[in-house]
Amino acid sequence: MSTSLLYHGFGIQGYHYVRTTCNDGQVIFSIKPAPFSLCCPICGGKDLKHRGTITRMFKTVPIGAKAVFIQLPVQRVQCLCCNAIRQLKKFANTLASHAFGILNHYDYPISTGPLEVTNNKIKTLQRQAYGF
Repeated sequence: MSTSLLYHGFGIQGYHYVRTTCNDGQVIFSIKPAPFSLCCPICGGKDLKHRGTITRMFKTVPIGAKAVFIQLPVQRVQCLCCNAIRQLKKFANTLASHAFGILNHYDYPISTGPLEVTNNKIKTLQRQAYGF
């Protein structure tokens, strides 16, 4: 998976793909923030001191019948200009911009997974029946 799939598939910018793990019927995409995108969420300063990370799991739209999660280490930073210790604002803004769609999925848990399975079966049958 590439960074462009993160953007076009999930609407995530400024992060790099790390790995994919599959276990217990779940798909987990691990990503990490790009190092150049760090700045203070209050004053916008670039002079930061890292104060650790908190790994968060975010549930996204399922792929077929499998639950999909995005695993992300959210970094805590201390700004040396204003002495504020905060989690990064960029991720919060990205999540807030997609909040309507995410919350809408919980109200109407509709997935295109069954339709994709049907289309895949039709294409497989057409490919196997070639020449008959």
